[in-house]
Amino acid sequence: MIWIVVLLAALFYLPTPYVVMAPGDAVDLRTAIRVAGHPSPAHPLYLTDVLLYPASPLGLLAKYAPGYRLLRRSDLEPAGIPSQEYREVLRRSMAESQQAAAVVGERAAGYRVATPPSRVRVVAVLKNSRARGLLEPGDIVMAVDGSTVTSLARMVAIVGTHPVGGAPVSVQIDRDGSRHVVSIPTSASAQGQPRIGVLIAAELGQANLPVPVHFGGELERISGSSGGLMMALEIYRTLGGQSLGEAPVAGTGTIDFDGNVGAIDGAAQKVIAAKRAGAKIFLCPPDNYHEIKGTRGIRVIPVATFEQARKALAAGQQRAA
Repeated sequence: MIWIVVLLAALFYLPTPYVVMAPGDAVDLRTAIRVAGHPSPAHPLYLTDVLLYPASPLGLLAKYAPGYRLLRRSDLEPAGIPSQEYREVLRRSMAESQQAAAVVGERAAGYRVATPPSRVRVVAVLKNSRARGLLEPGDIVMAVDGSTVTSLARMVAIVGTHPVGGAPVSVQIDRDGSRHVVSIPTSASAQGQPRIGVLIAAELGQANLPVPVHFGGELERISGSSGGLMMALEIYRTLGGQSLGEAPVAGTGTIDFDGNVGAIDGAAQKVIAAKRAGAKIFLCPPDNYHEIKGTRGIRVIPVATFEQARKALAAGQQRAA
């Protein structure tokens, strides 16, 4: 009898090198974002996320469940980087995403908002990265492929235009006051997105917003930058009283200060979270569209910019699939 107990305990609790990525929550942004002097809109707009948890031996079966994925823990938490430092990078990514969302949303509502001073710094060069020997922790990324970079979302978006194994990415850096340009080949992330194998963090200046915006509620437990598009839409419609349709809308996508929407991880899990919340429309970056375009019961709309998302909803593309 004891061996059965031991076996069950092993199946449920022994650690493995894997993590399960599962559908998370759909956060109604009306409860998480407050815009000073403006009431929340009548209809929900959802930000979606994923749930990550350690896989036990029994949990390895999750790879056979629809909407669930198994990932190596090392693909999510870069080797050699303390967990606390990595969590801080993700927290700062969320802070930048919120700031960019506020800037883009207020501009779209008719306010004049200057882009705040910000820059991107290399925190670490990942193990087995082809950027080793080319980039170092502390380097400031000035431009990528000749385009000035002031946000994480912008840098990731430009790198994402390079097919894995295709032309290398040209990165201009400032290292201790000296400018350098290096060429770095791309490799695929665990989710298949082009990457150059570095951990980067945003260093933000203060945004001078005409209308104060407060982020709280469920957003306080979410990190990373993938909610930028939906937060910008929520701020825009709250400020302008603009209707984006009555059908419940959810979505995902990073956003930079110019309103460009960037690719994310976990699209398949997030669209399931949206369906569970009752959403009829799901907005996603074009680079993720192929992952979820055949999803039944919800209309998936790819959008490359904030303006495309706004126009798609305002033009009445709210019909369900």
